[in-house]
Amino acid sequence: MIASVEAAIMVAIAFGHYRVDEQGLADSFSVSRPVAREVLWRLRESGLVEKNLHSSWLVGPVTAQAIAHDREVRMLLEPHVLKQSAPHLRHEELAAMREAVSGAMAMEGKIPRDVIEGIERDLHVSCLRHFDNKRMSQILHGCRLPMIVDALFAQFIGIYRDESTFAEHLEIIDRLLAGAFEDAAASHAAHLHNEGRRTLDRLKVLSVLPEPEVAPYLQRIV
Repeated sequence: MIASVEAAIMVAIAFGHYRVDEQGLADSFSVSRPVAREVLWRLRESGLVEKNLHSSWLVGPVTAQAIAHDREVRMLLEPHVLKQSAPHLRHEELAAMREAVSGAMAMEGKIPRDVIEGIERDLHVSCLRHFDNKRMSQILHGCRLPMIVDALFAQFIGIYRDESTFAEHLEIIDRLLAGAFEDAAASHAAHLHNEGRRTLDRLKVLSVLPEPEVAPYLQRIV
């Protein structure tokens, strides 16, 4: 249920501001209202849902400012996290990540969304997972708007071979494979800077698309 609600919210937030109907959510999944509320609290911890003491459950909208804020946090934290996690990454694992990027570079036409998401997950999740500061990792987990926008762009528009993006991924992975962790962290910071510009361009494109059909428990706020 959590994965389904998360996916529905991720689609909606790029297109507007919505209120989550708690009872409607419960009815959609044939669960009790307390179960629906627990799902929403867990999604609030990941940064997808907002709520204060007296407000409704709210999601979206994704704005350029919100993306810039997430990018700033990631640029400050991710290179450090990568540098600390890198010594624990296995050579075979990194080689497989490199092969995935090389495979995408060889593709013609639109690259499947699952391939794009896998490449992004490798760099921004798997490569960071050995960092043991749980609080910092939780903060990063809540700064996913750039990745969400990129995934939605792949879903609604499609992403074609992007030599510069893939070259940045390969540079980081190659430096990790060589044990040059400081250099890998510096390359990662540069990649995040460039990624921010690309994400804002994609958000502009998404903003002019017709609003897709959203889950029935999401009520548009005018």
